[in-house]
Amino acid sequence: MNDQISRLKQDVHAIQNALGLDIWTRRDVRRGFLGVLGGAVASLFLALWMFFGGAPVVGLLVYLVILQAIIILKAIGYAANPRPSPGTQREVSFYNRYYFTGAALLICYFFWCQLHDIEIQVLFASIVLMAGMWYVFYGISAPSRSLSLTGAVALIGGGFVLPQAENISQMFCWLGIAACLGCCFEAALLFVALRQKGEAQNPSASAPSSTGGSPVSPLPAHAAH
Repeated sequence: MNDQISRLKQDVHAIQNALGLDIWTRRDVRRGFLGVLGGAVASLFLALWMFFGGAPVVGLLVYLVILQAIIILKAIGYAANPRPSPGTQREVSFYNRYYFTGAALLICYFFWCQLHDIEIQVLFASIVLMAGMWYVFYGISAPSRSLSLTGAVALIGGGFVLPQAENISQMFCWLGIAACLGCCFEAALLFVALRQKGEAQNPSASAPSSTGGSPVSPLPAHAAH
């Protein structure tokens, strides 16, 4: 019976691979989980930096550099995969296009607001709100990307709250807290998904499909981002 189940799983894996449905391997999701944890740490750094009176511009720049470094490191990790699945290639390419398009739009919006002398707190709060809404559209574009809604909700909530901050330092502190909460919630969902798939070094997983190269369910599919 075990041999028949193993062969059936291998056949399903082959069909998924041929159709491009095997989006992420467990290694991909684990990398995404670590990336989300890195985002949570960076966001916590921003909140603490502002809380203890650090220079707002310096703290924000360090925060943005860390986030971009995480994205670059994950991209390098995907590129290092000698045999990425068609689904993985498709999702990574789509996310990269979506991310850079959104970043370009927000940068254009920032300079437009600068030309019209819009108040700095309203400007940054609206950028955070727009970023959250941008990721809502990403999250609803496919069931496999739904985990993005977790971070999107946190950013949208932060966008509504940030204008109430007393100064720019407090606003950035609140931004760090909101982003950290979003990353923590997403990390929790990813951890559950990894445990469900036996990622926590389950010694009883002996079937061939339980290796690091097997596909995972749609739950953590986008999570590598």
